[in-house]
Amino acid sequence: MDTSLLINKLVECAKEIEGGHLDDADLLLEEIIAANESFSKPTKSLVKYYAEALVRRLYRLYPRNLTPLIPSGTDRFPETDYPFAPFYCFGDFTTLDPARDALKGKRRVHIIEFGIVVSFWRYCDLFRDITTQSTGPISFRLTFVGPILSTVADHTQNTLERLHGEAERFAIYFDQVRRLVANSAADIVDSVLKLTRASEDETIVVKWRFQFHKLLTLTGAIEKVFWERADQACYSVALVTAVAAVAAAQAAAEVVRLTCDRPGPTKGEEEHPG
Repeated sequence: MDTSLLINKLVECAKEIEGGHLDDADLLLEEIIAANESFSKPTKSLVKYYAEALVRRLYRLYPRNLTPLIPSGTDRFPETDYPFAPFYCFGDFTTLDPARDALKGKRRVHIIEFGIVVSFWRYCDLFRDITTQSTGPISFRLTFVGPILSTVADHTQNTLERLHGEAERFAIYFDQVRRLVANSAADIVDSVLKLTRASEDETIVVKWRFQFHKLLTLTGAIEKVFWERADQACYSVALVTAVAAVAAAQAAAEVVRLTCDRPGPTKGEEEHPG
């Protein structure tokens, strides 16, 4: 069994759990766990934790902390920290192609990312791809919605500023860089309600990476996020943490298992114009 087939099995198992077919899900889990032994260490680590999340979902064994954060007092870069790299890379690579497809030939672009950290290199890849697919100038907006990670350093803000300069290298007009602080499910919902379309011809792509599961802790949050803003016609292309989704995203909470040096504001907004 190759890696892609194994990941498909994880997604299939999550769907069986959501559909209430628990016996079928249990059989799939046994197959996944057995097949995982033949893979490399990084793959085994990734599959192990997502399989554990599915087991928790299947048997209703939920972790105490549903909020993945960065270790106390740290300023390290999570996406380059080897123990967590497979999870960030998985989220990055599975969201890049859908985003690229949705933006093909578009001239006005707004990406809204719900995540933990901003991946500099994946956005550089996206800049290159959309410029080669477009026949004219591109206006680009980026809104990042995520938690305060550390009081020591602000890697997220530094990355957003670097991306502004990188966009210029690709001749992309970076119209706006906006950051919304969201430390809880309620904050995520509040942030979604603040998002608007700048113009009728603006294409909006919404990316979710290791944040979707937080909505499970707040009654009605999923409905507000995905239905009340339907008039904005956002493309939710990165439900990679919602594909295996409501189940598999809980792996991030259990795997990353991190604590913040301080909770930070429960509500607030930091806006940084480009």
